Amino acid sequence: MKRPILYGFFIQIKYYIYLVLILLSQNVSSQAVHQIRFLDSMFYAQKLDSLKQEGFLPTPIDSAYELSVFIALSHYPELKNTQIEFKEQKLRTTCNARPTIGSTLFRNRDHRKYIIRINNSLADSVIQLKNASLNAQIGLFGHELAHIKDYETRNFLKMVELVFARFSKRRLANFEKEIDALTIRNGLGWPLFDWSDFVINKSCASAKYKKFKQSIYLQPKDIKNLMDSQ
Repeated sequence: MKRPILYGFFIQIKYYIYLVLILLSQNVSSQAVHQIRFLDSMFYAQKLDSLKQEGFLPTPIDSAYELSVFIALSHYPELKNTQIEFKEQKLRTTCNARPTIGSTLFRNRDHRKYIIRINNSLADSVIQLKNASLNAQIGLFGHELAHIKDYETRNFLKMVELVFARFSKRRLANFEKEIDALTIRNGLGWPLFDWSDFVINKSCASAKYKKFKQSIYLQPKDIKNLMDSQ
């Protein structure tokens, strides 16, 4: 049975209302953030050693991602002294960030440990992060670090609530779009734009995966609108 044409219309209206609410929250809760279109790899490569000494505590990282990780970290000074481990393994997505179970159960939120996992599957229909531009990689890592910044504000009950939210596509989409907005507020709007554009328009990901990404995360045009609203 086909759904009425009006159903699709109301879904679109609901989506744009949600986007407007994010725009309003941006204007109310934050000052304007300068968004740099392209982050200069040569400039940051020369600063890499100093970035490593600024108090960030990631474990050793694949050299292919080291520069993009530390550039993204430089936009999150609040994560200095936060223990973040990077691992490569097979995932159903390109990358994810989670607190370790032990530190969530037995430590307060100021002493949690986090893991950022990077997919290393070589399947043809899987996004190869190494094929993304430096700017796009920074956008992805910036999004995952925004997750950690959000986790740092949550007590144990709020963390449990978040786990159950992932079983609802609507609540998951609301959460991920808020994390995208947080990434933009930390000055990584253009890298996030480039990551979203890469996934949707330039990657070898399957049509199903791209459709999922479009339904859960902010699309390039939405990211641009949020940056323009600042």
